[in-house]
Amino acid sequence: GDPKPLSKAEARWLETTIAQSARPTSALESLAIARVDRLRELLTSEHGIADARLVLASPRIDPPAAEPGVAIALGAVGPRASDASSTP
Repeated sequence: GDPKPLSKAEARWLETTIAQSARPTSALESLAIARVDRLRELLTSEHGIADARLVLASPRIDPPAAEPGVAIALGAVGPRASDASSTP
């Protein structure tokens, strides 16, 4: 079945325990790099996106957010090939 929701006291205890067991920045950076490597692999092998079209920024490790998660940004880099061919 579904797990029972935490009480307010249990949630406070859990948040305190997690905050006290924070990982060093280097461990978070290593995790971020491993995730981006896996994402690159999936985008190239399963979705046919050319590796040269993927541009990666260095991981940014900010202070922990209220809600844990991973953020990525997608967008165009430089002119598209179709735009370049129509330029006089």
